[in-house]
This record gives sequence, C-alpha cells and structure tokens, in this order.
Amino acid sequence: MFMFRFQVFTYSGTIFSMYSGNRCSLILEFTIGSPLFLLVMEKQLSMGDQFLTTINRIIEENIDNENFSVEDLAKKAGLSQSMLHRKLKKLTGKSASDLITTIRLIRARDLLGHDVATVSEVAYRVGFKDPSYFIKVFKERQEIPALLAQG
Repeated sequence: MFMFRFQVFTYSGTIFSMYSGNRCSLILEFTIGSPLFLLVMEKQLSMGDQFLTTINRIIEENIDNENFSVEDLAKKAGLSQSMLHRKLKKLTGKSASDLITTIRLIRARDLLGHDVATVSEVAYRVGFKDPSYFIKVFKERQEIPALLAQG
C-alpha cells in the first residue's frame, strides 16, 4: 500500500531512500517553478522484510568479528538456530552461514572498489581470519576478481 505526501522545500538535494522502523520512503525531487517539491512514497515493509532488515543489521554490526557465527546471529535475533535457518531459507534461499558470507563479500567488494585498503586488510575488516581463504571465496563468488590483482 502506497501513501503519497507532498512537501515544499526551498533547497536542493537528490533522490534517496529512507528506512525508519517498518516504513520505507522513496523520495523523488523535482522542481516546479521556483520551490522544490518532493513526492514521498511510503510503503509498509512486510514482516519478512523487517526480519531481513534486522538480520542484515546484526551481521553488519558484527562484520569485522571473525568469530561471529550462526549461533551468535541466532542469539542476537532471539531465535533458535533451526528457526533462523528455516526463516532465512524461506525468505532468501540461503542458509545463515551463506548469508553471513555473502554480506561480508558484498562489503569487501565495496571496500575494494573504493580502494580504501589492501586485499589482506579488507579480508580482516570483513571478518575473514585468512586472506588466502578470503581471496579464494571472493573469486568463487564475485564477478570482479580483477580487483584482487590490485592488492
């Protein structure tokens, strides 16, 4: 269900999304005459989306912890490991450990793409104990292995 709300501002900005609680707002800006009008479209997030947002937040908060495990994720989410596994499989098609690895690799790809650290430093920043293993997994799962040649 979408709700529309119009607001008038006199400054400029860009298109962006806001997430607040269980609402997602997409803000589109355009100029009509002199003032800037913003069209705000809000959509209520489903319970599944809210759950995934929480899981992603927990993983992101612990991304540099090389000892962060499925057991830790389940505890922080307030679920048993088997319930966490069932919910994630249903919503994402991935196991909890695969999701943790995927989120770590996405963060690594972003860090490598912005050239903020060496490959080894990025491996440690995203929770891998062994840079060699990180490179192996990254090459298997990512489409941009050429970035590894820079490290």
